[in-house]
Amino acid sequence: MMARWDLLVQQVKASPRWEHMKDKYGVYRDDRKFARDLEGRTIPVHTKDIKRLLETASRDEPAYICLPEHASSFTQTKLVPEIYTKDEINEMFHGVCGEHERNKEAFQMKLDGVCYPLNDSISWLTTCMEEMKQDIARI
Repeated sequence: MMARWDLLVQQVKASPRWEHMKDKYGVYRDDRKFARDLEGRTIPVHTKDIKRLLETASRDEPAYICLPEHASSFTQTKLVPEIYTKDEINEMFHGVCGEHERNKEAFQMKLDGVCYPLNDSISWLTTCMEEMKQDIARI
């Protein structure tokens, strides 16, 4: 038993001081309060980096990441899936499709308002070019 204790004491003396300095979050920190990985390398993380990571993580969906002292402030609620009947689903589907058809008709009218005058202009220019070619051929 004593041999194990002596071995443990030697290991503690031989290991860097930061190995025994865990903060309240379980992060190893050296005497300058820098975070260290298990191999002793400094982890270069600033509070701005953490803020940026949390903002990125919460951009698409709600973030449930927070410091332990703030965890009691949040109550996580489970979402209850909404159940729709077949008729409700059909109504929603036809509502979306109907809106799509109305938008399609409005778009077609706008497109026609541009295309027909453009076609008329192209036809007129083509006619003018043909007349010019004939005039040039006569000269």
